[in-house]
Amino acid sequence: WIRKIHFITWGHYPEWLNLDSGKLNIVNHRDFIPENYLPTFSSHVIELNLHRIPDLSENFIYFNDDVYLNKKVSPEDFFLDGKPRDSAILGVIKNNHTENFMPYIMLNMMALINMNFDNKEVIKENKSKWFSLKYGKFLFNNIYLNPFDCFTGFRNFHGASAFCKKTFIEVWNKFPDVLDEVCSHKFRSKSDVNQYIFRYWQLVTGNFE
Repeated sequence: WIRKIHFITWGHYPEWLNLDSGKLNIVNHRDFIPENYLPTFSSHVIELNLHRIPDLSENFIYFNDDVYLNKKVSPEDFFLDGKPRDSAILGVIKNNHTENFMPYIMLNMMALINMNFDNKEVIKENKSKWFSLKYGKFLFNNIYLNPFDCFTGFRNFHGASAFCKKTFIEVWNKFPDVLDEVCSHKFRSKSDVNQYIFRYWQLVTGNFE
């Protein structure tokens, strides 16, 4: 049921890859990342510009380079009624070493989210999505963290991510200077944001199932 697989690379791919597969599209960084951001050695620049890939579907699934499928999946595992499938589970941002860059990036994104959304209003508008029994033990995260007056973070699951291209465009329109600054960095920086900003945007706007 997958229409096309866009394989993103700077020009490297394994010898065993069947380049003649009809569903495979080799995408070079030059094909979608604006020239003024190239060359880049930052995954953040690549991920923040995914929506610019030519012929990318409105609804698409993003696999990082260390994510694989190990059992059969269906379209409903990723999208329902045109909306991405996701889990709205609250979390906290923690750090145990000053060299860890990810917590800083998470805090940068939470600042943007909290500057633009009231957590109480967001949860109230989609209460059934935030307090769902399908979350199992993770439901307690939302119960414990709900009293805070802002979003403390979101629980991230390292797997394939379902996205709508329009979400990328919305976030770029909302934070053009922030994303442009991140994309100007040749290497990852503690002042960056990453692709999770699009997932968080889908959660707080209710564009998920």
